[in-house]
Amino acid sequence: MRRHQRTDSTTKDDPRRVHAVLALFIALPVLMLWFTRDTAAAPQFPNRVIGKAGRSPINATEVIQPIYKDLVRVAGSTNREAFMKQANQLLTVRVYTVTYSRLVAHTMLEKMPVTDRTAFENTIELHKQKLIKEFGNGDADVADQQLRKERGITLEQLVINAKTTMLVQQFQKALKSSVPPVTDAQAIEFYKANGDKFNVEDQRRIRLIQIDPKDKAAMTAALKAGTPFADVAKSKTNLFRADRGGDMGDVPGKTIFANKTVNEATLALKQGETSPPIDVDGKVWWVHVEKLSLGQAEPTAEQRDAIRKELETQQFALLERHYRARLFKTVEHTKIEDMVIALQPYLVAIFDNANDR
Repeated sequence: MRRHQRTDSTTKDDPRRVHAVLALFIALPVLMLWFTRDTAAAPQFPNRVIGKAGRSPINATEVIQPIYKDLVRVAGSTNREAFMKQANQLLTVRVYTVTYSRLVAHTMLEKMPVTDRTAFENTIELHKQKLIKEFGNGDADVADQQLRKERGITLEQLVINAKTTMLVQQFQKALKSSVPPVTDAQAIEFYKANGDKFNVEDQRRIRLIQIDPKDKAAMTAALKAGTPFADVAKSKTNLFRADRGGDMGDVPGKTIFANKTVNEATLALKQGETSPPIDVDGKVWWVHVEKLSLGQAEPTAEQRDAIRKELETQQFALLERHYRARLFKTVEHTKIEDMVIALQPYLVAIFDNANDR
């Protein structure tokens, strides 16, 4: 089986097949959580290399350990077939996340100027020495054994994870700085195009009378007498919510009624005005605008800030998505499917152990 290959969009192994499924689950901020989750309760797994991303090996331990508790929970609550299905979904997302983070780290390191790379490697070495001192009292072998015992991870893996995390953080910072600022004009355009979200549209408190034509003369006389519309609308002859004075409630926007004639007549009314009688489908209607609240023409300062943040987040996500696709296409890595297959024995062992207790 070939484990290492350069992917190409023209081959059947195009990783975009995987991207379509995983796009909803993957986001760069999640990477930090994956690398810092507590794994002390998980058993030690063989430190087996299952793949590669750029120049970095990917080990079974670092993939399984962070999701071990979730796998055990699923294993103890379902049958083998259902477990394998759910476990492989978790595993695929996890493998994808680790691979992507390593591809980012590889690219960032490759593009880093020599002087900056030297300084970065020195920082990583200081971090490694700190771990050796903390877990091995200055002895690297002792530190490695202690880390395997306490965290189920090797010293080398922990250093690689720290290196990857730092490079991913640098990548996020650089990508965010490349997002162009949102202008006032863009914020206003977004505000107007999303009126339902910001209550930009006009809002009307509507009351309605619907009667049979035979009652038209009596109703017309009552309305001309100056009786409040809400009181007239309580008449037993009103076929629309007479018990509530014909109250339709607050209606936003410019499409209040499906009937075009009634709708246009309503939009022409000012606050406190009543439409003339309108014949609709064998009934006579009167529409009354009890209250009219005009929509806000421009966003407030607080709304503009919220819009800018939302639009910049959208632009960042778009840039990151394009960058991710390019990395999987151009940087050498083991196929996600191959690494997931290599981890199947671990899933079987986890299920068996969980159900033998």
